[in-house]
Amino acid sequence: MLADIKNKVLNERRLSRKEAEFLYLEAPMAELSELATEVKSRFHSTESASYLIMCIINYTNVCVA
Repeated sequence: MLADIKNKVLNERRLSRKEAEFLYLEAPMAELSELATEVKSRFHSTESASYLIMCIINYTNVCVA
């Protein structure tokens, strides 16, 4: 099943629910990482990385907590 999933990912085809469940429950971490990197590289440059800082600024002097 993993070979079929790899083929779908490389050909940019959608995975079925059963295939996604297989990846979640049974796929080796190395294989999962490889597939995730493949999909990520379609949307983001492989030359850079980024991060997000969750910052909520309260402009009043009133604390709701």
